Amino acid sequence: MRASRDNRPRRAIPTRRVPLVPFALAVVALAGGLGCGDLSDDPHLEPSPQESTNTEVAYSFDPTDKRKLVTFAHNVFVGRVARQSGQFTSRTSDGNTEVPQSRFAVFVEKNIKGHLRGVVTVDQFGGPVLRRRAKADVRRELQLWEGDPLLKPGEVALFATRGNPARGSHTIVAQPFADRRIRTPADGDRVVREFEQAYRKKRSR
Repeated sequence: MRASRDNRPRRAIPTRRVPLVPFALAVVALAGGLGCGDLSDDPHLEPSPQESTNTEVAYSFDPTDKRKLVTFAHNVFVGRVARQSGQFTSRTSDGNTEVPQSRFAVFVEKNIKGHLRGVVTVDQFGGPVLRRRAKADVRRELQLWEGDPLLKPGEVALFATRGNPARGSHTIVAQPFADRRIRTPADGDRVVREFEQAYRKKRSR
């Protein structure tokens, strides 16, 4: 299995706790509870943000439990990111919180759960947002979901997603546990084996 390389330096990111009417609802709402904002396919949309913040999320299940993660997901697959295809914003069910999302074209290399083929559209929580600090101070800020870096073309990852027919896309269900970057072939074999085993356990119950 091919793998992507990532030698980017890591740095601490300020944390922002976003009030998300428990986010369990927001995750389930991927099938329609979040209102979709304008989608941009402009490849030049993302000038460098001036700073980054981290959004902490409370999930409705334990995302570190691979069996529960596989059970919640509609599809689990290994894919290679082809390109970023857009960005948009959603609002939580109470309408008070704006949530940025980034959209990617991903080539499916191996299915663990489901039967996806070819290039699919994957939506990832996180992306640039505008923050108004003062009347004349509006800054572009990169908001990351649980510190999960935005996907990059060429990266290979194991994805656990839920389909969103209204948008024709597949949304990552619990970052960073549901978009596990694969760095080496050995890492890929191990991750696939772990999730295949979790899927077998899920089906045996």
